[in-house]
Amino acid sequence: MISDLLAFNEIKAIKESQFHLLLKLRKHLHSVNTTLLKVQKTMKQGVNVNIDLELTSINNSKNQ
Repeated sequence: MISDLLAFNEIKAIKESQFHLLLKLRKHLHSVNTTLLKVQKTMKQGVNVNIDLELTSINNSKNQ
């Protein structure tokens, strides 16, 4: 009977520990996702700048 109670408490503690680890993992994954979205936005802005520079260069060469 006592061993059953100890086993139950041990399983309960493991489940609680796993739950807290999952919460931490979820928080970290959210942080990574946010960072990746920022990187993606920055990369898109960089592509837009490069396209604008190319178009300006083409227009300048046509005007000369």
